[in-house]
Amino acid sequence: MHMLVELRLRLAESHLMRNSGTVKQVAFWVGFRDEHHFSKMYKHIRGITATEYSRRCNDPLFRHTVAGTDPYSLYPLNRYVVVNENV
Repeated sequence: MHMLVELRLRLAESHLMRNSGTVKQVAFWVGFRDEHHFSKMYKHIRGITATEYSRRCNDPLFRHTVAGTDPYSLYPLNRYVVVNENV
């Protein structure tokens, strides 16, 4: 079960990186029936919201810190973004 959720989240991240659609659309594309459940699972597992992840991927200041992940890769290079709030 955990592997299925992880795979769905990785697929969602690939859509969010490309700005393919809204978080609601991405949730349905990757197999979640309820976008609220998707958002809750994403936040619980990744530590940030899917909206924040999408914003960081599309922000030129943060884009280089989010590695392009292959959704089928077992060991993605970097899925988390470290932000220095003092800058």
